[in-house]
Amino acid sequence: MSGEIQQQYESGYDFKSLYNLIQKYEDKEHQWIVAYFVVEDGIKFVPANDHDTFGNLMVILEHTTMLNDHEDFEYKRYQPLYFGYWHYYKTRMMIKSLSLLFIQSQSILSQKGYFSKYLNDQIFQNRFAVDILNNNVGGWWHPDDYIFCNGKSAQQKDPVDASRMHDYLKKINYYYPIKQLRILEFLD
Repeated sequence: MSGEIQQQYESGYDFKSLYNLIQKYEDKEHQWIVAYFVVEDGIKFVPANDHDTFGNLMVILEHTTMLNDHEDFEYKRYQPLYFGYWHYYKTRMMIKSLSLLFIQSQSILSQKGYFSKYLNDQIFQNRFAVDILNNNVGGWWHPDDYIFCNGKSAQQKDPVDASRMHDYLKKINYYYPIKQLRILEFLD
């Protein structure tokens, strides 16, 4: 990727490029990555609608680097990764697929979900770092609550749509590569 890091993100449906990007990250001492799923205030996740452009959602990676163990100084950079709509089938499948990929990835430390009243493509990409750093968010949610469907997760908010996402990943031939990244009881 070239250019300014805050201007690079996917808006289509090329899961392969995002999968390859995440797989290139390596665990490094004094560095970690947190994935943020920021959604528009007021969205209702369930029931999911397949043909609506309501419910903006942006996926952002926060890269944190600490210079060494003996200093308190750390710096963060933010990488907008994906922008889409929760209530549109293709983007919701991408968003849920990314959440599953992040859980399976060795490099992503955690996932956090936020609500924001500023979420649209033009405004939010200039504000998200400030909003996250200042906790200027309208609430919290857990992205992984919407990706499991086999009864082994404590939270399964929409197992029917989660099953659709697993079928989607199988159809595009990425379910088993994601599953093989790390052995977890949540995947069949």
